[in-house]
Amino acid sequence: MSVCIENKLTGQRIVFLIEGRGEEQLVIRMSYRGKGMAPPLHYHIAQQEKFFVISGELMLYNEGKLDRIEAGNSFQVEPFQEHAMWNAQEGCTELDWMVYPALNTAGFLRESFAMANKQVEVGKTARSESQIIGVAEGE
Repeated sequence: MSVCIENKLTGQRIVFLIEGRGEEQLVIRMSYRGKGMAPPLHYHIAQQEKFFVISGELMLYNEGKLDRIEAGNSFQVEPFQEHAMWNAQEGCTELDWMVYPALNTAGFLRESFAMANKQVEVGKTARSESQIIGVAEGE
């Protein structure tokens, strides 16, 4: 059974297709909503990543070079390669993402998405409370 998680802050959605751990492989289907923001540059010390763009297009910053990766194309990121990717177009982008070795990437993604979602909820609550206070003060 596939497990799906969503990051309400970035609009990313992940379906875990093969949830490997440790030395196993992790396979994910990722979707990005349109006009996403570029994430911070990062690299992985011991992991290799392979990506296949299913639909839409992805902006890839890899090793100092910016590329547009269109549907039907793939790319690979080796350990220690600085990279970042995002969807700069209007529509949704979907891709398959393979990570080897998996290590605890699935756990990291779950935790980071949960923290982002909590931040979104806290922001909604804070806005609601300030609106209520504003109404009370205006009376």
